[in-house]
Amino acid sequence: MLAPNPDWFIGVTAFNLMPNGVWIDKATVSLFVYDAGSDNAASYTSPDSNTNPNENISRIKVSPFQVGGSTEAVGELIIEKL
Repeated sequence: MLAPNPDWFIGVTAFNLMPNGVWIDKATVSLFVYDAGSDNAASYTSPDSNTNPNENISRIKVSPFQVGGSTEAVGELIIEKL
């Protein structure tokens, strides 16, 4: 959850840790913000307003995450085999 908005989140899905059957040694994945589609909030300060029916999960590509015409990552996930 990207507080205080209850349905904005970051996450990773379907990332292959074993391409060609071999564990990766290290990978860096950019983390973008997604909207779960369960709340109508348009900003951090919007009051809670449930979406009924829920919308599809989608990446947020507008302000405050769009800067200079491109969507910016809010962080990175570093995966390293120890």
